[in-house]
Amino acid sequence: MPSDQQKSNTPSAERDYWRTPGWLVAFLRDRFGHFDVDLACTAANMVCERGIIEERDALSETWRHWGRLGFLNPPFSNPRPWVQKAVDSALEYARDGFSTVMVLPSHTNQRWAALAEMATERIEFEGRINYVRPDGSGSQSSRGGTQVLYFRQNDLGNTRTVWLKTREIRKKRDPSFGRQRRAYVRAHREVTT
Repeated sequence: MPSDQQKSNTPSAERDYWRTPGWLVAFLRDRFGHFDVDLACTAANMVCERGIIEERDALSETWRHWGRLGFLNPPFSNPRPWVQKAVDSALEYARDGFSTVMVLPSHTNQRWAALAEMATERIEFEGRINYVRPDGSGSQSSRGGTQVLYFRQNDLGNTRTVWLKTREIRKKRDPSFGRQRRAYVRAHREVTT
């Protein structure tokens, strides 16, 4: 059964390249620490100083060689191997320490969802996340919810789930948020009056 993401109206060539909004990356850095590596990126959408670009095949790389904490916005069309790699990396490098912070759709009916139970922490959001188009030109809300999974070495399982309000996080970290909201309200008033 196809997921909501697979039913997307986005052209298939772009589906797996949507960017994580900067305010969300900033929030995750504040919460989990400095990211050493972006584990699945292109040169254009990398959120760290270093990244494993798609030509390198991040799933065959040893993530621990890149540092101690990785950021990951995997291809939403097939996140299962990425979630499995995050679990395996946290287990394999437990003594040396490698952790992954992963942005994923909130699809609990997918085969990979059972692996999410290995996470140290799951963040669910009240409100949708607007992802940035692959070319950086604008944003669009995802069809479903978003979750963040944190796989910390030496601390897998017994997942702690936290619910956070997207609006509150964005208000603190996105300077354009208030202006965009006011412009939307003004435009909506003009249309309805």
